[in-house]
Amino acid sequence: MRKIALLFIFFLSAVINSEIVEEIVAVVGKEVITNLELEEQVFLLTQLGMEVTPEGVLQQMIEDRILLEEAKGDTTITVGYQEIKEELTRRMEKIKSNYPSEEEFKLALKNEGLTLSAFEQKSRDIVRNELFVQKWIERHIKPEVTVTGLEIQRFYEAYRDSIKPEPEKVRLAHILLPISPSDKTISKAEDRVGRIFAEIKAGKKFSDAARAFSDDSITAAIGGDFGYLERGDLRPELRELEETLFALKVGEITVLSSNLGFHIFKCEAQKDGGKKFRHILVGVVPSISDTLKIKKLAKKILDRLKKGEDFGELAEEYSADENTKGKGGDLGFQYMPILPLSFKQAVENTPAGEVYTQPVLSEWGYHIIKVLDRIAEMERSFEEVKEHLYNMLIQEKLGEKHKKWIDKLSKKVYVENRLK
Repeated sequence: MRKIALLFIFFLSAVINSEIVEEIVAVVGKEVITNLELEEQVFLLTQLGMEVTPEGVLQQMIEDRILLEEAKGDTTITVGYQEIKEELTRRMEKIKSNYPSEEEFKLALKNEGLTLSAFEQKSRDIVRNELFVQKWIERHIKPEVTVTGLEIQRFYEAYRDSIKPEPEKVRLAHILLPISPSDKTISKAEDRVGRIFAEIKAGKKFSDAARAFSDDSITAAIGGDFGYLERGDLRPELRELEETLFALKVGEITVLSSNLGFHIFKCEAQKDGGKKFRHILVGVVPSISDTLKIKKLAKKILDRLKKGEDFGELAEEYSADENTKGKGGDLGFQYMPILPLSFKQAVENTPAGEVYTQPVLSEWGYHIIKVLDRIAEMERSFEEVKEHLYNMLIQEKLGEKHKKWIDKLSKKVYVENRLK
């Protein structure tokens, strides 16, 4: 895990700081590592909750560069365009998942002077290098590592008392009742959009209107500035608006709708295939009366269940969960420790076969929950943990082999660590 995290940090740091000249803290062959790269890695690893020192981080960076030098010298290893594209896509999604929204991710890039497309473009060579190293490890180090069944069995016997038991599981069924805005709530939002649009048409600066009225907490403070976007840069829930947005001419304003609410967009400029937009969001959020209406329906369904009606039939009639309503609302077995808090509180004292007596609120709406079955916490058998133990032993042995290879390759490559 530490190795993967360091490679990820190297990937991000090198992209952001590729054009900055800084003090050199290490030299590996023809490559250098700057103090700024090292500081970025230490900071980001700390943000990930890892306890690190600059000296330890730099040593790992040096080892990564040594392996890269060797991997590039192996002419039998090739990395194709499709491999780079798939790995880049996977990493971008992983990085984005660390942000509450795609807008915040783009804002972070913007603060570094980058657009999403520029970030991806600058990252391709780095991804290619890391794939080279991975393939080199697969070819030269992994074949030297083996783990026997006897080793796994002995490991299990030695450490079985420290292997955590399998947590309690509950099999649940639910009826999902989403809380949706009523026609009246939507109509109020439409009226608000009309008033904002009228003020802009009457001469109010778009940026001032965004600061005053936009429900987009990320961009409102900067006057609704979306920056320069290229096709594909919009977050998934706004992708359906892309064709209309990129058809706008500079100075044009339009009103669009999505599942987030209503959007007022203005195209402000165009260059290099991208367009600069400003944006005002008028969110459509269910009102208190909308919420109370659904809660009242939930209690009505609970009353019908108390009178003996079938849970599965009511799930088929009312549930908005298309994946489970045809199966009686069955969610399958869930581990108690990882249930959402509202679910956990509802089911921890509810016996198998019983329905929890109150509607349960979550981000998806109100749920009526039935506990179908329970399995108590139990010790994990050897068969259940064998694969996990195998992977642990493989990683341990890979680490040992990795160190031996680094020691061997260090004799072939000029290495200068200036922090020593």
